[in-house]
Amino acid sequence: MLDENGSFTTNLDYSHAGFVYVENENKNKHNPPATYVFYAEPGDSIHFESTGKELPWNTTFSGIRTEEQQLLQELRRKIRILESEGRIGGWSNEIFDREISLMRNMGNGRTGVDGDIEIIFSALENAENIISGYQTKLSERSFRFISNEVSMYFYNGIFQHAWISFRQDIPFYYKKELFQNNGKWKEKIDNINIHDFYNDYGLHSRQCIPYYLKYHFAMVQKVHYRYFIGPMTYHNMSEPEMDLQFGRIVLTGSPLYREIAASLTSIPQRRSPYYSQYSSSNYLNDFALRNFDLIKLRCNDLELVEKVTQIVSQHQKLETGKFVPEIEMLDINQNKVAINDFLGEKPTIFYFSQNWINDRYEYDDMAKATPEINFVMVVEGSNFKQWEEYTKSANPTMTHLLFINDSVTFRDIFQAQQVHMVFNKQGEYIGKARNAKQALKLAQDSLIPKKKELNKSQLQMIIIALCVLIILLGLGLIIWKWRVRQRFRREQQQRRLRELELTAIRSQMNPHFLFNSLNSVQNLVQQNKGREAHLYLADFAGLIRKVLQNSEKEEVSLAEELEMTEQYLNLEKLRFDFDFFIGVEQGIDIHNTTVPSMLLQPFAENAVIHGLQNKPENRKLKVEVRKADETIDSTRLEVPNRLAHKATGIIISIEDNGIGREAAAAISKTKNSKGSKLIQERLEILQEKQGEKYRLVITDLTGDETGTRVEIFIPEEN
Repeated sequence: MLDENGSFTTNLDYSHAGFVYVENENKNKHNPPATYVFYAEPGDSIHFESTGKELPWNTTFSGIRTEEQQLLQELRRKIRILESEGRIGGWSNEIFDREISLMRNMGNGRTGVDGDIEIIFSALENAENIISGYQTKLSERSFRFISNEVSMYFYNGIFQHAWISFRQDIPFYYKKELFQNNGKWKEKIDNINIHDFYNDYGLHSRQCIPYYLKYHFAMVQKVHYRYFIGPMTYHNMSEPEMDLQFGRIVLTGSPLYREIAASLTSIPQRRSPYYSQYSSSNYLNDFALRNFDLIKLRCNDLELVEKVTQIVSQHQKLETGKFVPEIEMLDINQNKVAINDFLGEKPTIFYFSQNWINDRYEYDDMAKATPEINFVMVVEGSNFKQWEEYTKSANPTMTHLLFINDSVTFRDIFQAQQVHMVFNKQGEYIGKARNAKQALKLAQDSLIPKKKELNKSQLQMIIIALCVLIILLGLGLIIWKWRVRQRFRREQQQRRLRELELTAIRSQMNPHFLFNSLNSVQNLVQQNKGREAHLYLADFAGLIRKVLQNSEKEEVSLAEELEMTEQYLNLEKLRFDFDFFIGVEQGIDIHNTTVPSMLLQPFAENAVIHGLQNKPENRKLKVEVRKADETIDSTRLEVPNRLAHKATGIIISIEDNGIGREAAAAISKTKNSKGSKLIQERLEILQEKQGEKYRLVITDLTGDETGTRVEIFIPEEN
């Protein structure tokens, strides 16, 4: 901006030699401002003065680089693309004001592309003549840059016009067959080697490369793509891979990588010509990212690699859907503000636009109709006063802000020209919308109360907790199974040990029984009862056979046990006279009821040897088997209520009317009832092993009849 003396001073961050474009502020939109073009190198100071009432002004230069500035001024004054010296379409006809385009030159009175290209070549020839006169005045570096950049400016127009001749979507009345009257232009164009004139940091060099590629591609392309995308609208496009491979054929070095990078950059910014209903955005984005990676690996231009890295990094941020830029803006009072200053209390829509007018009136109408929503429009520019006047003249309802784009633009930040960002009344970013109506709907929907939903972090915590719980349960199950297996193994070992103990006890009972039986035979022989001894031995042999058979079994049927007991009593009856009775209550299935083997014989033996043998007469022994009484037996035998109540067992009673245990002990203190003790141990082991309650009760009978009663409770098998 000019001060009160009509002067200005500014500093530019300039890293490479090149052109500097300065535009004088002009508030008259119908009379565009004057444009100055200078050549400068890093560290230069440029001084100039312009005077006059009408454009072009008279400009003088002082200080360093005066020859370079005079050369550029002379080129702009003497070289005219249009024959008319007037200002066409609101623009001056000086070179570098804008690109040389076909549409602009249609009013030159010539016909077709031939005439336009002839004008451009003629202007280029004149420019070369002017530049050659300054070769000795300029440094080699500045001369080469200016010469090449001027050539590339004209080549840009030449290749653009030549390419248009081959486009399939240009109406026929805009073109003729290229070079139909004179082939010299085509030959001249084909002989241009763009690499001889390319400046790495020249604006016009970079602008020329796309048309250079399009021209050569149009010359060899045999298949043309033409897609209908709307009424009277067609879109010509090729595949991005095809363009990239063709670029590698025609270009090399910096022009190749910079053109590829420029083409790829347009893809994530969604301004690429490749976008259509036939090319998905996912495919194009993947294609761009893959080739960006190749550029970073193969290109030696560190600045280009750094720029590509920034584009990829910004694209990744935008892809998260959570990116909110931290930028500084100016309000109408030139106060610095940020996005957070407008959030809270109401849902807020931020509309960022490069264009100052797009959607502004639609948003302004929305702001009037929906006061519950906060609307903010942000545009970019470098002239605050111009924006201030423009905004105040519109008298907007919504808030307007300006983003100074002197170093970064919305396209760099959002990779788009327009962005609709929506925030809820809590100030949380909801997301982007495609247009103003969708943005309004998102903001209004955020006001509708919603059921409380788990956010992502809470859901992750729940999933982690469930995973930990499942792992702990799995470990617990493994440990439990291991402990059960260990417990089962110990129980098996204990069961085997008990079985061995039972076997040992049965093995002890057999010799005890044999010893007692042989004593009985000895008594018969001593009494000279040979016949009885013979009968005893015969019965004894049968009894021994059964004992040996049953000794290997843990349990036998009640019938077998009673039969063996009866055989034993018959043997003893041969030695001395006594009466015995074996009875079974009706309803007891003796063949399917099992009892521990060798259970009754030791008690019957005790009754005969210790009780009846010492009684002179009326010796009686009674063995009875009956069902357990639910009420009586549970108390007397201490049978568990569970068993007694359900009557799930039998009671075997062995009763004698002998002299009793006390009298028998007085007669012979050396004798003991080893068989009874073994039976008691067996019942205890069986009880531990099977978990069933066996009971043994020995009762001394008193009163008129002395004797002993042994009662054994056998639980019914489950």
